[in-house]
Amino acid sequence: MEIFLSRVRGIILNGKQEVATINQIVGDLSTLILPGGGVHQEENLIDALKREVLEEVSITIDKPVLKAIRETSINGYFRCREYFFFANYLKGKLKKGYDPEREPDKQIIVSAQWTKINELSKNNIKPEFIPQIFKAKDLTYIIEPLTLLEYYRKYKEIPITEDANELVHVMLKPDAIERQLEDLIISELLAEGGKLIFRKKMKLSIEQVKIIYADFSFKSPEKQFFDFLTQSETLHLAFVGKPGLHEKYNSLKGNTKDKIGVRGKYISDYIQLSDAEYQTWLSGKHKRQSEINMEMFCKNLIHVAPDKLASKKDLENIFNKR
Repeated sequence: MEIFLSRVRGIILNGKQEVATINQIVGDLSTLILPGGGVHQEENLIDALKREVLEEVSITIDKPVLKAIRETSINGYFRCREYFFFANYLKGKLKKGYDPEREPDKQIIVSAQWTKINELSKNNIKPEFIPQIFKAKDLTYIIEPLTLLEYYRKYKEIPITEDANELVHVMLKPDAIERQLEDLIISELLAEGGKLIFRKKMKLSIEQVKIIYADFSFKSPEKQFFDFLTQSETLHLAFVGKPGLHEKYNSLKGNTKDKIGVRGKYISDYIQLSDAEYQTWLSGKHKRQSEINMEMFCKNLIHVAPDKLASKKDLENIFNKR
């Protein structure tokens, strides 16, 4: 089901060609943003704007007028309409407040200040189109279709840099969830240097399994494989990190393809075979060959996309699930 959000932002003027802004720091990146936030279910847009401005910069406002609407979306997953209002400063001393959407120990607001309109761009105002709103004569409507990485860079405020932008899809299979190993596996993946930016638990269709395993050949019968992966929920994770993250995660997982037989952590730790048994299985001559096939190709806890292109296709596949 698609998530729909409404948000408001205030372009608050004080009569001196200045706008109320918030300085926030995420990682090493300092940016200016406008006060505002999410609209509560019982609120209209104006009430939400007044509340958010008071919470974040400690002032009250007057005569808000809608000036711009931005719609951002990721197909099948997320849609947000953000309403930008011009408003006049009414009373109160502009000062740093708090962001109620964040825990007390995770606040990123550093300061609040009046910023000259003609200095917004050079002070790294976000979103970048804010200075253009002052030049527009009519209501501005902006549509932004986003990729997963762009969404998290812009709206989840995770410091994604140019040298750490490899996106990796990891799927925790039904047996990992049944054995309650999610937290353990995620912690081990995080220890390899990736940042977790997305998680979604869902039941897969056979068509989705075929997309995820587009390049995969396996010994066990297809029906057995598909039945296992579609019988109950799987957990889908997106990690971002420096180049080489796919190789790191696949090395951790291990490889069960013919003639490779690299025993990664999950294959060796969670599938109980001795090295001798493992080699016998690779040769196709183990007395429990069919049973081990099921364990190796199905009940091996995780799947890691082989490369960037596969991760991109996988995550689009997951997002398009309605």
